Amino acid sequence: MKNLTLLLATVGGTLALVVGVAFLFSNKTATPTGPADQAKVVGQRNLEKLASDSATLDASTSAQPQKKIVLSVFSDFQCPACANLEKSFLINARTTYADQVEFVYRHFPLDSIHPYARMVAWASEAAREEGKFWEFHDLVFAEQSVWSSLSSKDAVKEKLIEYASQLNIDKEKFIARMESDEIKKRIETDVADGYALNVDSTPTIYLNNNKTAPQDLANQVRALLQQ
Repeated sequence: MKNLTLLLATVGGTLALVVGVAFLFSNKTATPTGPADQAKVVGQRNLEKLASDSATLDASTSAQPQKKIVLSVFSDFQCPACANLEKSFLINARTTYADQVEFVYRHFPLDSIHPYARMVAWASEAAREEGKFWEFHDLVFAEQSVWSSLSSKDAVKEKLIEYASQLNIDKEKFIARMESDEIKKRIETDVADGYALNVDSTPTIYLNNNKTAPQDLANQVRALLQQ
């Protein structure tokens, strides 16, 4: 009888352990607990959502939403490869394909190697507030070799204010907005979205949700337009 009681107790304990382990693993699967899990959740903000967010801010897109093609670029204003892509294709394409392609610029400053990139991103968002995002974007890329060679962030800031003045952007508003918490958060959101999509370099291009190499971009856009 004692052996039977011991056996039943052992079986009961084993069952309780199995149920407990199963419950523990089911909870780990369902609930994000660490940075990797949280990144997967953030990753649910797919590229259509990014484009939709951008379309609510007039100056971040050059065309109305719901176009046949959505071209999203994670970019860094101080990145030479990004400047080359803009000059070789994107700047002209925004005019050529304005009625067919939605262009979405996402900020992804590489702070460790481009110390001025984040400040220029802030400045571009301040220009957005005055409806001059793309004009400012084109100007700072055209002038990249000038401002990126300056010796300090203060000097770069003065140059950015100069560019804003060239575009008839209100100087006081520009300075006030450039380093505002709202604009800083806007850049941080783009960076977080980039990391969630495994972006690790610039330019990183998505064409209708498909990652596309810069050298293939022009042909891929033309191919999609012919479909």
